Amino acid sequence: TLDHVIPLTRGGDNDPSNFQLLCLSCNSKKNNWTMAEWLTATRARLAAALRAHSATLASLADSLDSP
Repeated sequence: TLDHVIPLTRGGDNDPSNFQLLCLSCNSKKNNWTMAEWLTATRARLAAALRAHSATLASLADSLDSP
């Protein structure tokens, strides 16, 4: 889908330099955020999920090592 890098409601315009292609899912999730805000938030969510997953795997590995 066609997306505005800086949303119209945030001062963006319809100049082609403010357009980008995003899949429908990403465009919906980005919503009214700037691209920079969305990427920062997405990276933070992914990092938190990876940390949680790593802790779960470490705990499981510890329990398998115990007699």
